[in-house]
Amino acid sequence: MTGVDEPDCHLTYDIKFDILTLYISQINLRRVIWTGRGSTIQEAYEKYDVDQVHYSTEVQAVIGRWASMFTGDIYILHPTQAATPGDDESPRVNCTKLRPAVDEARVRKDAHEIQLIKRANSVTAKAHRAVLRNISTFKNEAQVEGVFLDTCVAENAKNQAYEIIAASGENASTLHYVKNNEPFCGRQLMCLDAGCEWQNYASDVTRTFPLSGQWPTKEAREIHDLVETMQTACISRLGPGVRFWTCTSSHIT
Repeated sequence: MTGVDEPDCHLTYDIKFDILTLYISQINLRRVIWTGRGSTIQEAYEKYDVDQVHYSTEVQAVIGRWASMFTGDIYILHPTQAATPGDDESPRVNCTKLRPAVDEARVRKDAHEIQLIKRANSVTAKAHRAVLRNISTFKNEAQVEGVFLDTCVAENAKNQAYEIIAASGENASTLHYVKNNEPFCGRQLMCLDAGCEWQNYASDVTRTFPLSGQWPTKEAREIHDLVETMQTACISRLGPGVRFWTCTSSHIT
């Protein structure tokens, strides 16, 4: 919601006064030498699109002061996020309405968010291509995972959106196969399902390809071509205002 990728931060939004407040961890000078530091309050103002910045230790006091001054409700995503333990039982604290609202808001991306998603996709595409360029020299799944990670990290995309699935042969029949530790041993196909994150925005790309560089059978090639045709047809139907289910449920010829 904020683009803040620092630990132990909190966020409040005053609906009536349109005030977005970020709460950040206070810098512990004893730990800076070991783990570095987060943002100062001034740096947070400069880096993030928020109206106010306070320390995380002030959340409880700020919420309590607001509750004493105003009569409105307090909305939280989960009962454990109450400013004070037990406050989720208060009739003024609601932990059911905010999540659907946030989910709905997240569906709509602004131009900045779209650029972040495109960057994540760009790095992921580069990593997939790096695997394909070298696949004929690989002997095992770990090498596939290694090259994919190496490419992403070199582009400063150090986090994956999910665990890499580099499944050869029958391992591809396990939907979330993440061991990635077996030799190819004459197997025909590889399913690579992997995507990086860029500033907390994810990519997700799945591709199946022959390990030898050539499709092992006519049937394998035909199945691949059919899936590719379906995917291309669905993508061509996407656009502003189009419901995703209408693209996937229609009969495609």
